[in-house]
Amino acid sequence: KKGKKYLHLSASGEANRYYTQGIELEKQSEPEEAIRSFEQALSVDSLFLRALDQAGTVSLQLQDIEKVIEYETRSLRIFPEGRDALANLSKAYFMTGEHQEALKYDSKLIKYHPDDPEGYLGLGRISLANNDYEGTVHLVKRADILAKDEDVHLECRKYLRETYYHMKVSGQEDLFREIAPEYAPVLYQPKEFVNLKNLPLDDLIDCRLAEPQILVCADYILSTPVDEKNENRVVAIAVVLQWAAKTPDYRYHIKQNVSKILDVKGEVMGVFMTALVKFSIENAGKPTSVNEQELYAWNTVLDYAAQKENRVPLTGDMKKMIKQKKKGKLKEALGLED
Repeated sequence: KKGKKYLHLSASGEANRYYTQGIELEKQSEPEEAIRSFEQALSVDSLFLRALDQAGTVSLQLQDIEKVIEYETRSLRIFPEGRDALANLSKAYFMTGEHQEALKYDSKLIKYHPDDPEGYLGLGRISLANNDYEGTVHLVKRADILAKDEDVHLECRKYLRETYYHMKVSGQEDLFREIAPEYAPVLYQPKEFVNLKNLPLDDLIDCRLAEPQILVCADYILSTPVDEKNENRVVAIAVVLQWAAKTPDYRYHIKQNVSKILDVKGEVMGVFMTALVKFSIENAGKPTSVNEQELYAWNTVLDYAAQKENRVPLTGDMKKMIKQKKKGKLKEALGLED
């Protein structure tokens, strides 16, 4: 009843015009101009709740925390149970690190709007920030179940992935899988590699969580022949290369002559990169050098190329390298002597 009483357009046509103008400016990605329009609406009707909440929302996007608090505090004086005002204040105080204040508004959100995911998501953010990973899983899982908006689903999945990562590092992976097994990363096998086309690799946590999957891809690439018609292999190589380009943990140094030696068409370069990636993941945290990484990659590629069933078109240089390897002089041939 209170919502119907307060969440409506103004009785003033002029205030409504300014409000509508602000909404359009917001859609056109002109937030400062939008806020000015909402201010004009409020100058005509100071109790215009929609204008207050929208001004608070846009101010939050601009990270103008003082303005968010100003607008939404005024909003709550009119409608203490207002969903948008409570949610915006929670986010604003969380951004400033005032978790107790944020918790206060999230608790009210859950009390007044128990079917809205925002209160649970807000408490989940606080739990994660305080390293309460078990609490985070319960809260964010609840938020995701209640969510109807795709953006909220994506935010929930993001927090759950981060929580899974921290729980895995701290030895609580089994607990995560017990509470929320449906949110644990899936390890796809070759026949399911088509699902990897949407593998998230947006940040450090995504890349680290993907490492077991990258190793599955690497083992498949190194155990199957060159074949452009093998879609699983094509996808696996694409994913490995994408991961190598995005991971912030490793850097790959490839000399200019590598491509010429391997093959002019680039059919074996994917195998070389796969070997580099496999070495770096399997030796994470160990004191290894660039030379060791390169030598491993060459040994792997040459062993792979020497097997006729892998259908590698051998260049003259590659044949020479294979001979050097058989003689035990590969390190010297590559100029990687200590």
